[in-house]
Formats: sequence, C-alpha cells, structure tokens
Amino acid sequence: MSISMAVTRMLLRTRPVGTKDAATVLGRVADRKPAAPIPRAIHRLATVRELTVDGCRVVQLTPKSGASGAHVIYTHGGVYVYPLVAAHWQIIASLIASGGATVTVPFYGLAPEHHVDEAYDLLDAVYAAAVRTHGDRVYLAGDSAGGGLALGQAIRLRDARLTPPRAVILFSPWLDITLSNPEVPAAARLDPMLAVAGMVAAGMWWADDLDPRSPLVSPLFADLADLPPVYVYQGAHDLLAPDAKALARAVAAAGGRIELRLYASAFHDFVGAPWTPEARRALRHVGSVLRDETAPRDRKLRIMTPSEQAGAAAGSLTALAGEPFASLTTFRKTGVPVSTPVWVARDGDALLVVTPSESGKVKRLRNNTRVELRPCDRRGRVPAGAPMIEGSARIIDAPEEVERLTGTFRAKYGFEYRVVMLIERIAARRQKPRVMLRITAP
Repeated sequence: MSISMAVTRMLLRTRPVGTKDAATVLGRVADRKPAAPIPRAIHRLATVRELTVDGCRVVQLTPKSGASGAHVIYTHGGVYVYPLVAAHWQIIASLIASGGATVTVPFYGLAPEHHVDEAYDLLDAVYAAAVRTHGDRVYLAGDSAGGGLALGQAIRLRDARLTPPRAVILFSPWLDITLSNPEVPAAARLDPMLAVAGMVAAGMWWADDLDPRSPLVSPLFADLADLPPVYVYQGAHDLLAPDAKALARAVAAAGGRIELRLYASAFHDFVGAPWTPEARRALRHVGSVLRDETAPRDRKLRIMTPSEQAGAAAGSLTALAGEPFASLTTFRKTGVPVSTPVWVARDGDALLVVTPSESGKVKRLRNNTRVELRPCDRRGRVPAGAPMIEGSARIIDAPEEVERLTGTFRAKYGFEYRVVMLIERIAARRQKPRVMLRITAP
C-alpha cells in the first residue's frame, strides 16, 4: 500500500458516512446539489458537446488529439441518489487522456424521484447512437452504482440480441442492491466510505416495484453467459469487494472472460483518487484496454482470471493471496487448533506468511506442519460460509531467503507493512527475527 493510499484512507475515516442509514441518505438527498461542473482539465483534453436525449442531459467529450477510435458510455456512481461529482470527472479525464476515447456521459434521473426503468430507456437511446457512429468500438463503463448500470445494460443488450459492447469496464461496481452476500458484513468493517443500511434503502427506492434481484438492478443474479469481456477494478477495503469476487467466479463458471484486478489496500472507487499510485496503475491499464494494447504486467497486483477463478472456487491456496488477511490455524500436540489473523502473499503456487521466529505458531509447526486457512478481517473474524483451505507449512529461516520473500509483503502492503514493523520494533525495543512460512497443498 502506498503512503498516499494509507493517508487518504485514514482521512476518509474522519468523514461522516453518507449511507449510514435511510434517514441519513434522505437528509442528504434533501440538500442535494447539482452535478459537478465540467472542469477545465476536460475542456483542455476534449471538445465538449451538450445534448438532450429523452429529456435528459447528455455530455459528449471528443479527444482533441490522440483519439483511439474507442467510444465509452460512462454511467456515474452515487448510490443512485447522488449526482456526478468532481472525482467522476477525474476518472473520465483519464479515459480520454490514456485511452484516447470519446466519452459520452448520460445524466440519468436520480432516486427517489426517478427509477431504474427510466434510466435504461435513456441508456438504450445513447447506446444506439454510439453504435451508429463507432460500430463495434463502443465500451460500457461505470463506477459503483453506475457499474451496476453498465453491466445491467450489457445483459439487456445480450438478451435483445443487439450489437454487444466491445467490453465492460467496472470500477468498484454495486452488483446486488440487497447486499445479501454473507461476506459483506465483514468487508463493511474495513470500508471507510460505505454502510449497508443506507445503500440497501437507496437501492430499493431505485428498483421501485421491480424485484430487487432483477438483473436490471442486481446483475450478479443474472445469467452471465455470452457477455463481452469484463474488466473489474476493485479495492479490498470496500464492502462491495465480496460481490466483485462472486461476479468473477460466476462469469468464469458461465464460460465468459473476466479479469478482476484486486487492489489489496484500496477503498471504494479508489480510481477517483489520482494522487494514489494504485489509481494511476488501474487507469493506465484501462487505457491499454481502450487502445487494444497489451498492458505491462503489474507485479504489485492480485489478478483473478477465469482459469484462476476455477481454482478459487475449488479452494486453492493462491486464491487467498488476494485477501488482505487470512486466519491461519495451527495445531498443538494434543490436536487443539489455534487460529490467528496473518498477512499473506503469493510466491508462485505457494502462500507466504511472515511471523516472528519465536511465535507460538512456529513452535507448533515444528511438531505438526498441517495448517488450515480461511479469509478473515483484521481482527481474525471469519465471514460465514468462508471456504477452509488445507495446507502444509515449511519454515524458512535462512536470512537471505527471508529478506527476499519479505519483498512480496512490502510490495503488497506498502506503507502499512513498514509502519506495523516499526511499531512492533519500538514496542519490543528490538527487532524481532522473522521467518517465513511457505504453505503448499498437502
């Protein structure tokens, strides 16, 4: 994790949560401001054209230079009740600058005054116009609630047997307005921005009389076969992360192509924070997608692809490497299990855990190498239904090898890792020698 990501996340913790409950959301809706104005940066990058489609404002942005031929229809987030904000324009500016894309931004009506059916009528008209001018180079993209709309529109186009988008690009997508995934409560404790109760209320206002599990509002429950390629950019400190992982598994199981790029320490909609290297790396990758170019490998990132999802569904060890924490269970001589939350990183087909050489788990492993692992939160709480993965641990204590493998933790956890190590050193008044546990399938 970068310093800027850590600082931003801490600052977000100091702000009131706008989705705390239904009353909080309604209070903010009553004081709702207009959409953020188009910034000067956009005017420098693109020619701005204001349109009206089905009575709604639509903005079309055409690059002044470096056009790639791609056309992105971008639906903004905001829990379906809040308007487009400055951070959305920053994301859109990157699509123009790095992807060379023409970007069309539909300003759909917001709940509780407006509902989902009206939004799709608008999006259908905008998409038809984009296909007429750009053919098969039209992409659907969106963040948070807008990500749910983008995927819902792709499903709607497939069902109508219309020209599919070239790809669907999702930033921290809201895929199920009921937030019924049993892993959501544990993820919500890590999230500095969102709360379940207010989001569910807003989602129900948006759905109106529609079944809340309808693919139009909760595309996670749709038939996900025969979709165009899907790219998901997701932070792990986001209560929507469990559903992003569920989407990756479901699309892969349906035979589709999906790439979930999971940023271990990032918050919801982190791509709207371009001062963080995590956001810049994600948006550079989006640029390569829009230009049909091969992106350079991001060695700091956990990427889940269809072949890997099959392993994840079967409970593979390496699937846990994308989690911020895992509960590691070791066993006493009597067979009594002892579980502790640990940081995890990947080394090839093995999982790594770093721990003090004098820790209890190391002593227990010298007698019994069997371990069990489950995803958990920072405090070791395991979500209901989380898979249990068995493994065998080998202790690595050679200093040069420990130092080499420590680099994987520094790369994954960044500033957070360094701070925790410093605090531990100060508290212990010395630097504790560390070992690596290399865990492989039994």
